[in-house]
Amino acid sequence: MKNILLLILFVFCKYSGFSQVGHNSDATTADTATAFYNQIANKYNDIGTEKYNLGLYTEALNYYDSAIYYDSSFAMPYNNRGNAYHSLGQYKIAIENFNHAIVLNPNNSEAYANMANSKFRLHLYEEALKDYNTAIQLNPQNAIAYYNRGYYYMDRGLLEMAIKDCDSAIIINPKYSYAYNNRAFDNIKLGYYKNAIVDVHTINYWN
Repeated sequence: MKNILLLILFVFCKYSGFSQVGHNSDATTADTATAFYNQIANKYNDIGTEKYNLGLYTEALNYYDSAIYYDSSFAMPYNNRGNAYHSLGQYKIAIENFNHAIVLNPNNSEAYANMANSKFRLHLYEEALKDYNTAIQLNPQNAIAYYNRGYYYMDRGLLEMAIKDCDSAIIINPKYSYAYNNRAFDNIKLGYYKNAIVDVHTINYWN
């Protein structure tokens, strides 16, 4: 918190009119205020993500709330707050946040993929698949979206389709151990034991 207060003071001094000569227009003042709040929002969002990565989901929520308070048009903390709620098992609230992120940024592939995960947890399978598909259409390089859709197909018993999505995830990220693991599992269930052994060896190699 001390670091945030210091940042606020620094940004305020940087963007205030103390060091400027002459008259500031209303537009300049508005731009200055916007830049000020954007920096504070980014800082809160970054700290929230640090807390999230440590598994401190409730603490992370507090920082994401603050980021949104300072910049309600900032899509990222809505998406991140959705992830925190998802990790706490509050899937409906998570979906609300992902939706808000998408309203602010309709091309947000990550938010669509995350929302699909929450819908999957709520057994909204058709909606989840639609969101996975949208995430991949928006960003064909989204390896995590392929992986999660592959998990969806595996859960639904569509093992060949699950393997194809794992293939795509691995092409994008050749070190994606979770994708190798799921593909090995799918291959075993289909009786493709040699393929499964290759994936297991690959996992051991990368790890």
